[in-house]
Amino acid sequence: MVSMIALSGAELLDFAVLVDAPAPPFGRDDSGGSIPGLPDLLYVAWFALVGPVIDFLTFWPRFHRWSRIDPARAQRLLRAWTIGPAWALVTVGAVLWMTSGRSWRSFGLSLPEGWRLWTSIGLVMLVAAYELLVVATVARSAEAKASVRQQSEAFTAVLPRTRSALSWFGAVSLTAGFCEEFLFRGYFIRVFSTWLGWWGAAALSLLFFAGGHAYQGWSGILRTGIVGAIFTITVAIFDSLWPAIALHALHDLGGGVVAWLALRDEPAEPSSGRDCSRIVTLLCLRSSDWTSDGKTDSGDGHLTSRNHSGRSRV
Repeated sequence: MVSMIALSGAELLDFAVLVDAPAPPFGRDDSGGSIPGLPDLLYVAWFALVGPVIDFLTFWPRFHRWSRIDPARAQRLLRAWTIGPAWALVTVGAVLWMTSGRSWRSFGLSLPEGWRLWTSIGLVMLVAAYELLVVATVARSAEAKASVRQQSEAFTAVLPRTRSALSWFGAVSLTAGFCEEFLFRGYFIRVFSTWLGWWGAAALSLLFFAGGHAYQGWSGILRTGIVGAIFTITVAIFDSLWPAIALHALHDLGGGVVAWLALRDEPAEPSSGRDCSRIVTLLCLRSSDWTSDGKTDSGDGHLTSRNHSGRSRV
């Protein structure tokens, strides 16, 4: 009886401490860091809304033009626009987070603990085995390659066709795996969970994440939304970004290898935009502007002709 009273007294004392515990100071979160402010909101608005809109209106039209004229240059443009800016955005976010006195554990960049650690390792290994199985299947099946080409027809320009492009695609996959999880499942959710709760912020983040892939068309938005939902649930279950980062990178890298296996057998595209444009220009000249005996070589590598009026045309 005495022990029960003592236990009840201890529980009441704990409850009193909990009730009387002072709330975090205004402008601070439970981890001691400042609550999200205007810099955080502007940062999220940039990478989730403004940046993707600019990409959709300026970068992707330019990229698709170059992919028709000079695929090699288009791939270089894609790498330059993807890898550097993504890590720059993450660097800015890391500086904002650290200068606000917040912990990386509250951000989600600590490793899972206990059963979550071993389960996440098993899950990553299982997904890696599945990706290897898909790669092996596509490698030895002409029908599978044809199916991949058909499914990726809308965004084939961004996929690797050569070994060099595949290597760079690996770098892009690692970049997307870390940076997109840092931005959308990390910073975005941590900022808006202050007002929307974790799941509300996660749902809003998923909408912007899927919308950022609008260059893939509506099917790409839907597919990205489904995959993003899986990553979101992964973060929720394991209370860490690292399993989602690993799964994201594996998913992108596996897709790149599969695409390379399917697309490398297709006829090569023109490798030089300058040569291609010159050929198109020559083919567009009307035959009526040329005479059989008036075409000469000016000596500097340019073709010169004379039309019926005697004027030179280069």
